Amino acid sequence: TKNVVLTKYAIGTTHRGKVRKLTRDGCLLQLEEGVDGLVHVSDLSWTVNIKDPLEFVFYDVELQAKVLELDVENRLMLLGVKQLEENPWDIFADQLHVGSVHKGVITTKMEDGAFVLLQYGIEVFSSNKHLVKEDGTEPKTGESLNFQVVDFSKNEEILVLSHTATFKETEAMKANAESTQLASTSNENLSSEKKSKLSATDKLIILKEQMRKDENRESI
Repeated sequence: TKNVVLTKYAIGTTHRGKVRKLTRDGCLLQLEEGVDGLVHVSDLSWTVNIKDPLEFVFYDVELQAKVLELDVENRLMLLGVKQLEENPWDIFADQLHVGSVHKGVITTKMEDGAFVLLQYGIEVFSSNKHLVKEDGTEPKTGESLNFQVVDFSKNEEILVLSHTATFKETEAMKANAESTQLASTSNENLSSEKKSKLSATDKLIILKEQMRKDENRESI
């Protein structure tokens, strides 16, 4: 019944489920017969940019997750794996303050920029304008560079890094406002970068639609 689901799977409770389906946006966990939970890809890890859930989980493995959103009518819920751990952004607030410089490694190059892995285990997207080196070239994958924090927001989970700012500080700080805007709108251009900014309801809608499309393809 609805009351049983509301009580047993109340928001904030934790449960174990088996991975039954994977999509580019997340995975489906079966908690019990007829009760499924969806884990959005952005709710798998606080710090790592997971582009494909298959990098993190596999079919038939069991995961423990916390209920973030509940859709009683459809007996479906949004679950989070990373929410079982302490939010590291609380710690980053002390270490990654604006103006501080940190060592980072280029992990993945993209058309609009690259992902940078910091020594604290957090992976951050940096746009091309922040990657220009002093000799005018761009870093290669695997290259280690210093990066300056030009914007940080713990609540919004926004961290903007700039290598260029380490030798061209004035210009980089002037571009700070543009960087903040890029960070808040990058989901349109880089879906993997800002999916974590979607609301719980948005994530549930996206995953349900992706599952529906997959089921339609399987039935053809």
